[in-house]
Amino acid sequence: MEPDWHFAGLAVSGVVSRRHEAHRCGPGGHLHISTDAGATWVETVASIVWLGPVSVASSADGTKLIASVSQDYVYTSKDSGATWVQKAPQDLSLPWQSLASSADGSTLVAVTSPGYIYWSTDSGAIWSQTGTWQYWQSLASSADGTKLVAVTQDGKIFASTNSGASWGQKTPIGQPWQSVASSADGTKLVGVVAAASGQAGCIYTSVDSGATWTQIGISQVWQSVASSADGTKLVAVVYGGSIYTSTDSGATWTPTGTSQPWQSVASSADGTKLVAVVYGGYIYTSTDSGATWTPTGTSQNWQSVASSADGRNLIAAAYGDFIYTSTDYGANWTQQTGSGSQNWFCVASSSDGTKLIAGANPGHIYISSGPVP
Repeated sequence: MEPDWHFAGLAVSGVVSRRHEAHRCGPGGHLHISTDAGATWVETVASIVWLGPVSVASSADGTKLIASVSQDYVYTSKDSGATWVQKAPQDLSLPWQSLASSADGSTLVAVTSPGYIYWSTDSGAIWSQTGTWQYWQSLASSADGTKLVAVTQDGKIFASTNSGASWGQKTPIGQPWQSVASSADGTKLVGVVAAASGQAGCIYTSVDSGATWTQIGISQVWQSVASSADGTKLVAVVYGGSIYTSTDSGATWTPTGTSQPWQSVASSADGTKLVAVVYGGYIYTSTDSGATWTPTGTSQNWQSVASSADGRNLIAAAYGDFIYTSTDYGANWTQQTGSGSQNWFCVASSSDGTKLIAGANPGHIYISSGPVP
């Protein structure tokens, strides 16, 4: 049977059909409403401090309002502005960039780019906004979900040790991050930086939860990276190049596979079973830590892939198409139509592969709480 996919948030109801009053207000300002064509104005709920700039739109009859606060929250009103309900931005269509999950699927973290970090400790039922506004790029989580790392497109590194409730910035590397992965205990990290200004990227490793990083001198157009649970077996893919594997925590790397536009890669907990996807190509699986690869699935614009701890249950997302799942190590794939055809951009999985999360860009976050076929 097909798994049950559902929104991680509620979409704003009501159609905003007419631009009512668009204006800006500075920090600490309040929103005012007029019901007599602007002759008089009444301040709305004084307890709401609109950390502007603010844009407001209205339904045709003026009863339903929506106010979007730049780099903050969205508010809706059904009584012409007398009262307002705060809605977190994840309730709306946003450019979801990256997702991460704890082993049991209870702690979830998501980032938009640009935007904020969003975290949930109840398998996606309730989400909270945290962190600062950044051009976020990639996320990684420890197995228990307590240690998290988030990197940005301009080289910043942020870490959390309380499941995402608060974040601290580490020393930036000054290069645009492309992807980051973590060991199960959250101490060993591996990241790849994107090519910038005509220069190819490189690999960075950390053994202290991201406090310090060591650069590995392999210049490639790195796209994605994955790690085994103990952090010793690593795999990284190059867009328009080869797949590289490491068995010594990133000290040395060996090229393998064919040259293709590799987009994303995932690993089993022991690092023996790998899955990688090609944008405009096929899904490839390996059962020998990347020594050999087997093509499978159909040709799609594959964007992201994730794996269960044993490598048996896989999820792959195709941009402009559907989500696909496999329960036999990637030998066969099932199209999941319940979530629709969308611009799927990122996916993550619990360790047993039963709890899945996917994000569209732009779009919503979807949670799967049912068994995959």
